[in-house]
Amino acid sequence: MLLDIGPKADGTIAPEQVKILKGLARWTQKHTEAIYGTQAGIPGGHIVGKTSLSKNKDVLYLYLDYKTKNGILLSGIKSKINKIEIVGSKAQIHSIKLNETDYLLNLKEPDFDSDVTVIKVSLDGPIELADSKQAALSLAQTCMPRPKKIN
Repeated sequence: MLLDIGPKADGTIAPEQVKILKGLARWTQKHTEAIYGTQAGIPGGHIVGKTSLSKNKDVLYLYLDYKTKNGILLSGIKSKINKIEIVGSKAQIHSIKLNETDYLLNLKEPDFDSDVTVIKVSLDGPIELADSKQAALSLAQTCMPRPKKIN
């Protein structure tokens, strides 16, 4: 990782660079379990964001560098999900199982991390992915209001 931070000629570090370093330290301390001892995650296309797996592949970490009010689509997961939680927070995630392999995860606006939010998906065993992904779902399909009855 390149931070482009360094001391001035007199050995001091500029206040804006100190702020960046303190922010990095805050995030790293909060998300230690999702950083150290993890390995490459699942292939792209299962979620909009990066992922990693625990050493024994029974925990999937989702790294969200964005905020959304529309939910996060996690697709192609055959494994049984035991628990979904936000790393470093006691906030609750509301999850909806859309079908056998797809889930919609919803977080409240204040529950997102100011930098990158990390979601921990605890599985029943090593992760199993669907051989073929479900057809793409749009948010309009998952959040579409029911038609109103017309008299």
